[in-house]
Amino acid sequence: MKPASRFLSHLCILIALLALHGAVMCADALAPGQEGPLVVPGSSKDCVLYIPSDYKSDVPTPLIFFMHGSGGSPTTWPFRQATDGAGYIVCGLSYGAFPDAGAGGLAMDPEKFKLMMDFIAKVRAQLSRTYDIDQKQVILSGLSMGGWGVNFYGFQTSQKGLYCAYAIIAAGADDTGVDLTVTAGLPVLVLNGEKCPNLPQANSGMPALNHAGAIAKQVVLAGEPHVPSQASITPPLKAWLADVKRQAARAQTLNAVDWHAGTITGEPEHSGDTKTILTHLLANQPGLPLSYGEPALLFLTVPPPADPAGASRHAADTSAVEASAFSFPDATQVPVAAHDFTTIRIDVSGIDPHDDRLINRDTAPAVILLDRDHAFAALLKGRSQLSESSLMAAMRPLLTPDQRAGIDKAVAVVKPLEKSMKSLQRKLDQASARENQVRIAGGDDAAVQKQKDEFDSLDQQYQELRDQLAAASTPATAGATATATGSASATAGAPVSP
Repeated sequence: MKPASRFLSHLCILIALLALHGAVMCADALAPGQEGPLVVPGSSKDCVLYIPSDYKSDVPTPLIFFMHGSGGSPTTWPFRQATDGAGYIVCGLSYGAFPDAGAGGLAMDPEKFKLMMDFIAKVRAQLSRTYDIDQKQVILSGLSMGGWGVNFYGFQTSQKGLYCAYAIIAAGADDTGVDLTVTAGLPVLVLNGEKCPNLPQANSGMPALNHAGAIAKQVVLAGEPHVPSQASITPPLKAWLADVKRQAARAQTLNAVDWHAGTITGEPEHSGDTKTILTHLLANQPGLPLSYGEPALLFLTVPPPADPAGASRHAADTSAVEASAFSFPDATQVPVAAHDFTTIRIDVSGIDPHDDRLINRDTAPAVILLDRDHAFAALLKGRSQLSESSLMAAMRPLLTPDQRAGIDKAVAVVKPLEKSMKSLQRKLDQASARENQVRIAGGDDAAVQKQKDEFDSLDQQYQELRDQLAAASTPATAGATATATGSASATAGAPVSP
C-alpha cells in the first residue's frame, strides 16, 4: 500500500472511531422523547432509558425505575405508556449486578441484595450526572421477578428515604429478609391480574404492608393473566401516579419562582473589592440569559446528590433556602418580587474555592443581584444571610415605585391564602395519621374508607389553594386574583381557620 493510501486508510479508521465514540457518548444524553440503551460501566447488561417529551434540563424531573420479569429484558413498559411519554424519566433496569444478568432468578441472599442495591445506586448516580433528577421523586417498581425485587432491593433499612413510592406488579409484599417499615407513610401499589399465580401471596402480604404504615393500594384486574394487557394496566397506573404526585405536592413547598438555568465562565480577578471583581466577571457572560432593562437575581446552588444521605452542608443549605426564601407557603414577598427579576439558578458545585474565592461550592448558597443595567448590586452569602427579609431589603431598591406597589398589593392577597394553606397542611397530616392508625389496627374497609374520604376532601381544598396561590403570586394580576379568590371563597365557604 502506498504511503498516501495508507494515510487515507488510517484517516478513515480514525474518523470512524471518532464517530463511534460520539455515538456512545450521545447514548447517555438522549433528547426529550427519545429512548435508548443506558451503558453502565462494569454491568453485565445495559439498561434502557426513556426521556419524557416535556423534559427540560433546568427542571427537576421524577424518575421511575422498573425491573422486568424472569426471561424478559430491560424495558420502560408499562410506565412509558401509562405516563403518555411525559412527566417522568423511565429507566428499565437490568440485573447488571449479576454475571448472568438475572437469568438464574433472584436468590434470597443478603449479599446479592446488596450487590443489586449498589448497582441501582450506581445507575441513579450516573443518571443524575446527565439529567436533572428530582431526587425526592424516585419510584422503584417491578413486574413478577422484578416485583419481588422491589421487596429485596427497596424494603431494606439502608434504603430508607431513597424512594417516594413503590409499585409491585404481578407479585406481592414479602416480609422475609426485608424491612417493611421503610414504607411507612409512602404509597405502595400492589397490582395483579385476576389469573396471576402470585395473587394469593399478594393478598396475604397486604396486612403486613398496612401494619407497617404504608399507604397501600391493591388492584386486581378482572380476567387478566400474570402479565396484564396494556389496556388494563394503564388506567390504574395513571390513577396511582396521580395520587403519588399529589402526596409529593403536599409534602413540598410550592416553588413560586420561574428559574432559568445559567453558567458562569472565565477567570476571575484575584485582587480588588467584591464589587469590582464581580462586575468584571459577570460582564458579557454568554451563559447568563439576562433580559434588557430588567434586574437579575442569580441563585448560586449546590444541588442535592442522588443519595440524600450523602448531601453536603452546602447542598442541605441550598434546599433549605429554596424552601424558606423562594417557595410558598414559607416565603411570601420574595416569590412575588421575583416576577420582576430575571431569576437564574447556577450550579456551582464544580467550582473549586482555589479557582474563584467569591463564586464556588463552599460559598453556596448565595445570591448575586444585578441592577437594570446588569451591574453588580449586592452579594448575600450563606443560609444566615439569605432570609426573606434580607433578600427583600436588597431587592426592593432595584425596582420602580410602581413595581413595589404591585408587589405589596399581591402580597396582601397571598398572605391569607398561605395562612389557610398551612392550616390545611396540619389538618391533612392529622387525617393521614388517623388513616394509618386505622390501617395498622386492622380496621375494616368501611373505617378505612371513612378516613380516606375525610382526607380526600381536605386534599381537594388544599389543591385549590395551591392553584390560587400560583395565580395570586404575579403582581400584575393581583387585583384580578383577589376578585377570583373572593368568588371562590364565597362558593366554597369561609377560608379554613388555623
